[in-house]
Amino acid sequence: MSLDVNVTPGTPKPPILAKNVVAPKSECHKSKMGDTRISNKEIGASVHGQTEYCYAQDDNPYLYFGTKSPYDIKSTKDISVPSGCSILYVYGIIRHGTRYPTESDNLKQDELTQLRDQIVKNHETDKRGKLCTEDIELLKNWKYSWVTSEYGKLTDQGIVDVEGVADRMVKKLDEFAKNIEKDKLTLRTSSKDRCKDSAIKFANVLYKSSSDLDGNKIKVDDGMMRENDNKKSDNQELEKFKKSDAMAAVITRVSERCGYQTKLSIDQVIMMYKQCVFEKAIKPADKAAFCTPFTKVDMQTMEYPDDLETYYEHGPGSSTKKDKSCPMIRDVLKVFSELENNANPSQIATFNFGHSSSVCSLIANLGMRKDDEALRSDNFEKYKESRKWRTSLMNPFASNVIMVVSKCSGELKVSTYNNERYERPQGFDSDLVPYKTVKEKLQAIVKECPAVESTDEYCYSLDNNPYGYFGTKTPYSNVRSAQIAPPTDCRVVYVWGLIRHGTRHANKDKELTSETLTPIRDEIIANHRQHNRGQLCNDDLTDLQNWNFPWEDGLCGKIMPQGLRDMENIAVNMKRQLPDFFRSASKDKFIIQSSTKSRCQESAIAFTNELYGSTATEVDENNIQINNNMLRTQGRKKAAEVEELNKFKNSILMDNVLSQISSRLGYTAKLNFEFVYKLYDQCVFEKAMNIRSKSPFCAAFTPDHMKIMEYCEDLDTYYTLGHGESKFKEQACPLVVDLYKKLENVQTKQNPSVSGNFYFANAQILLPVLTKMGLFRDAQPLTSDDYATRGESRAWKTSLMSPFAGNIMAVASECTNGMSVSFYVNEALLTFPSCPDGRCLWQSFKDGTFKNEIMKDCNAVTESDTAKDVKAKEEEKSSNCANQKDKCNPSRTEKDPCKDVKEDSKETLMDEIKKTLKEIISKMENQAADSGKSVKKEPDSSKDSSKGSGAAGLQSMEFQTIFLVALFTIVGLFRKFI
Repeated sequence: MSLDVNVTPGTPKPPILAKNVVAPKSECHKSKMGDTRISNKEIGASVHGQTEYCYAQDDNPYLYFGTKSPYDIKSTKDISVPSGCSILYVYGIIRHGTRYPTESDNLKQDELTQLRDQIVKNHETDKRGKLCTEDIELLKNWKYSWVTSEYGKLTDQGIVDVEGVADRMVKKLDEFAKNIEKDKLTLRTSSKDRCKDSAIKFANVLYKSSSDLDGNKIKVDDGMMRENDNKKSDNQELEKFKKSDAMAAVITRVSERCGYQTKLSIDQVIMMYKQCVFEKAIKPADKAAFCTPFTKVDMQTMEYPDDLETYYEHGPGSSTKKDKSCPMIRDVLKVFSELENNANPSQIATFNFGHSSSVCSLIANLGMRKDDEALRSDNFEKYKESRKWRTSLMNPFASNVIMVVSKCSGELKVSTYNNERYERPQGFDSDLVPYKTVKEKLQAIVKECPAVESTDEYCYSLDNNPYGYFGTKTPYSNVRSAQIAPPTDCRVVYVWGLIRHGTRHANKDKELTSETLTPIRDEIIANHRQHNRGQLCNDDLTDLQNWNFPWEDGLCGKIMPQGLRDMENIAVNMKRQLPDFFRSASKDKFIIQSSTKSRCQESAIAFTNELYGSTATEVDENNIQINNNMLRTQGRKKAAEVEELNKFKNSILMDNVLSQISSRLGYTAKLNFEFVYKLYDQCVFEKAMNIRSKSPFCAAFTPDHMKIMEYCEDLDTYYTLGHGESKFKEQACPLVVDLYKKLENVQTKQNPSVSGNFYFANAQILLPVLTKMGLFRDAQPLTSDDYATRGESRAWKTSLMSPFAGNIMAVASECTNGMSVSFYVNEALLTFPSCPDGRCLWQSFKDGTFKNEIMKDCNAVTESDTAKDVKAKEEEKSSNCANQKDKCNPSRTEKDPCKDVKEDSKETLMDEIKKTLKEIISKMENQAADSGKSVKKEPDSSKDSSKGSGAAGLQSMEFQTIFLVALFTIVGLFRKFI
């Protein structure tokens, strides 16, 4: 990019960001920087004699104000569709447009007014100073215009800035822009209004709408786009430069030009400069009164502190420069991974709207604008005209970094732009770079990224969009799509669905009780308010203090009211998306089956009642077929046996997380994993119970911590229920074969009276089925040590696969060219290599993908395993256990779930025996106490042995009677349960 400031008064205004002349490729970077020198003639006119520089007469004033520079809209831009290519995806970070000053800019009305009045007096009364008459008139007419209510808000010029960027993208990327729809565009922003408003104005231009989009359509993500509020106070190079000869010369010249006999302070000079740059940025066409004290040489010097600040805050000179843009780079990798695996992505663009720090950090991480040596206070003269790290050029208001992914002759390639001009990241030798090269560079950057950000700034209560992915405890509403629809010119004839039960309570083993959690709550409050330790914000502390245990004891594993609503909502959604098909729904058209788990049966009932509508007789458990053969699993490996999970729990990364959470909660000693995971469980179950509220226990975690906890469960399920465990893929065979046979029946019209089959089970069934169908497969197995590089982009993510009420549906349709089948996970359309548009012609799909890949190794599954009515078999099997299902058993956990009903009976039997023995021993001890004896005391050898025999020293008829009662009771329990 060029910056031609080889100017004298009266010369044409140069473009701020781009030259119109394109340089040869070999001179690319040189031509982009341009010549920024100020002429000797101008220097002489600025500092010698009475022919002083007159700002009011300058038609080409200096406009390079660091991060407060205006975004020039007149310059020619490079952003375009590469020749011979088609654009697949656009990813961008855009800084908000021009804003009003904030309170921290410290533009004080009283002090500025006093300075203005004194400068005018110096010239008009005391006949001192070197400002021209026109400059004095500007000052005399100046009025302080900032109002508190506008602090930090987007200005009218800021709207022009971002709308201009969008408008040029629409014109330069015409074919791409035509495909932009609201559901194909991801918009993120920080919580600052200026960023939200910038996103809205930008998107409305893309959508060609003036009022169609509002802030509710935009995702607020302060974890990725947060403003840097904690600027370093130890920027030594910046402080040195403020005391340098160059700055001293500026203070001397400004003081003389303003007519002061003593030098102004550096704070006064800085205040006037800030007032100048904000006035000029907000109204670029007008003259700014407080620019009059500065010559162009002064302006050039005043520009340098902003570069030093950003260089050491977010740039190459910062040891933590990666922190700010790492989440964004991970997101780029995630997008790239999706493009690599999907020829027809559902999304075509992502635009993030943030702050100066967001753009600077990304530029630094990509190796753009890298100077041969670090910027310092003592090399200003050397680099004042040639430095590459120059925020005026790379990070003005509305600055941006755009990455465009194109398909060129079948190959994916990436071009990168800074402020709409080609800018090559470090190591790239052309403007259009092979996708794999860019991916490798981004992966290398991510390896150096910290896995978690600083925790002392995050306030959960103030987060308008907290992290909402909790593995298998994720609320369905957080992931649900609405893409179920019949193909064009087709008629839906059959639906097959496997649905996980709705939101449930925690199991008893989690120990999520008022007795265990209330003391923890009180400890955290005391750490902060009594011992002055911890990092929770006041709002989080208040919410935690007001917390009450949210559910009754004894509900372990039971379905919550939210779980029933989950089921009802799925039924409503399906009827809305397939209205013709479900309009004539009745009981004889659908077969509903469930496992014996009560939460699965209750889910089936709630779904079916809503599906049939209010005119149908209410369905109860007698209308639901029990089918444990297909809907219960056996022998899942325990989480403690998963090697990669154990490694991850003991990794340096997890150790850092535990240390951070401990400090965040005010503990002086590091908390262990089990303790922290208990807080996590309470957080996610409370969130799942009431999706519109926040759980105070979630305040213990930052979004990064949440993602790491989520990864723990993904490692567990990957190696117990997923692609890392072959056994459970085979256990999915009965359902996969059932799906195959049902679809075959539809094609051959063997059972036309059945319009649908719906099965209700748990995650231990759903995940193996998704695995067996080859879905959510990563190129390499998940491991404990690749979270940093693949944590965000992994395919195996149970939050998206098996949330509460997670499901997989197959919708069969009759079309003019034969039967078509579309598959959906959580109502999102799936694609396969053999049907990339998601519309699979059944005949070719079954002969290829289904038989050869999905049903591979399922040949041993017989018709009797899948098609026959197993209700009688299940009733016989569970006849002795009917009253025992779903007991709150402490040995049953989601980590070791779904044992056979007979196994449940054995566990319950042992509990009953233990309980009975405790009662009998208690009675025996009471009897012994009454007679002055103890059953635990050895018999006295001096007494008659006939009265002292027996292991417990029973010495009376009463004890013998109690013993016999105990024996008969235990025998009765065995007969009852075995």
